[in-house]
Amino acid sequence: MTLPWETPPVPVVARNPETGEQVRVDVSEDLREAIKAAINSTVMEHRPELVGVAKAHPTVTQLAAEFAERTLLHGAGIDVAVAVAAVLATITSPDSTLTKVLWFITAVLAAKTLLQAGSAFATGMVKK
Repeated sequence: MTLPWETPPVPVVARNPETGEQVRVDVSEDLREAIKAAINSTVMEHRPELVGVAKAHPTVTQLAAEFAERTLLHGAGIDVAVAVAAVLATITSPDSTLTKVLWFITAVLAAKTLLQAGSAFATGMVKK
């Protein structure tokens, strides 16, 4: 019996490469528990290395910083495009619902970009 927060056991199947027929393989609960225990103990044993990967490898840190900068630039580009659309909508139809929606979206996107930029600078992902 699986509890609501547990995932049900994944059925193990073997496939005959010649015929393509799949046959369910009965894997005992003891074997499943042994595999689970082995994975958990290995992860816990190597946890410091897994957690400190970005600190240990300068290449990973550099790639993460470049990704953060690129994400900020793409976000800002989308913000500018929506703002331009809002300005054009205001010029063509100042009182329309579309204009009001575009200005609202522009404000939300600008706030998102500011929060994202602040978070990236605070965590040191972007060069100061």
